[in-house]
Amino acid sequence: MSDRSSEAVRAWYSKPEHFVCTDVDSKIFDWSLLRHLGYDLIFNEKVVVDLGPSGLDAVMFAQRTKLWIAVDFVEPLLQQRVSWRFPGGEKVKSIVADFRALDEISNASIDTVLDYSSTDHIEEGRERARAEIFRILKPQRYYVLTYPNACFYPGHVRETRGDFGYEVHYTPEEIVAEVVEAGFTIVYHNIRDSRSGLIACKPEPTEGARS
Repeated sequence: MSDRSSEAVRAWYSKPEHFVCTDVDSKIFDWSLLRHLGYDLIFNEKVVVDLGPSGLDAVMFAQRTKLWIAVDFVEPLLQQRVSWRFPGGEKVKSIVADFRALDEISNASIDTVLDYSSTDHIEEGRERARAEIFRILKPQRYYVLTYPNACFYPGHVRETRGDFGYEVHYTPEEIVAEVVEAGFTIVYHNIRDSRSGLIACKPEPTEGARS
């Protein structure tokens, strides 16, 4: 995100009226992606990173995991959506961070990354965010991503800006190309409507490949 966009997003999501995620239809679609591989494979005794958390995912699935890590650069949102629900931090912890610099998370330490229409709000440096996601994932583990599908927006609008900040809309071909360029292999792609999604896997490293 540019500084201007970052500040717009921080201001928007720091308002109490935006703390609660009420878009249940979107969450139902998000969870349907997970069923393609099965909740056990995605969550059971796994270390999960939740980028831009709604809070609903942690409520539904955190107790299955070894550790649930919620990440956002808006601290009040993390507090209200996640931290207060899980006092003590044994199963769930929150990290205030930019998705493009996940410095508190070690290389190849994460089993699953959830990116439910979060990185599409980055105006500058989405490739750095994908590189960070690739870095922290263990080989043969999963990156779950939903995105605004440009094909379903009137006039195929590619970008929007508003009080919430910036949002990029992808065609299915564009999002696949961006994720593959980051080093991932596509496992599943559900092109539904204006909210579409995919699951990608980090392959085993080959000699000389990025880790």
